[in-house]
Amino acid sequence: MHRFFVDRAPAERAFLTGEQARQIATVLRLQPGERVILVADLIDHEVELQAVAPAQVTGKVVARRPVSTELPFRLTLAVAVLKGDRTEEVIEAASRVDEAVPYGALFVRLAGQRIVLWEEARGPHLLDAAREDDVSLVVGPEGGLTAEEIDVARQHDAVIASLGSRILRAETAGIAAVAMLVGARDR
Repeated sequence: MHRFFVDRAPAERAFLTGEQARQIATVLRLQPGERVILVADLIDHEVELQAVAPAQVTGKVVARRPVSTELPFRLTLAVAVLKGDRTEEVIEAASRVDEAVPYGALFVRLAGQRIVLWEEARGPHLLDAAREDDVSLVVGPEGGLTAEEIDVARQHDAVIASLGSRILRAETAGIAAVAMLVGARDR
């Protein structure tokens, strides 16, 4: 079933407009009688579609249940501003995170264990460094983090970790780190 994230939980009837309505009507070509899931406040709202048009989709809520597919921990990804729209691509690809923080806000808003991924780190590996609680991952810009930036991270009690022996592009490192951590914790 297709899932859509919404800002507010639907009451008995659900109304979708804008990009979500257009996607349901023209991209997915869903029809009245088919069902979708609307996710709000960690609750899945199963909705049977009643009217489908590109401008507005309406439906009836037929079931509600706690979300079972979301992470049981808070995961934040702080990424440097990348060239072009690569920053947006990383955020979209890492959609399992709760929040994407611009790199300039490095330690102001990061919660939980802070792990800075650095290509020059001699250990530990991300999966060995990450504890079983909330995590904020920090990925530097193209060209890497400077020694001074690493010193600042250490002053804020961040763990400096590696993704392995290969140097990844900045946009790949963030996605790989999220995938590694989520995959390891899903076992």
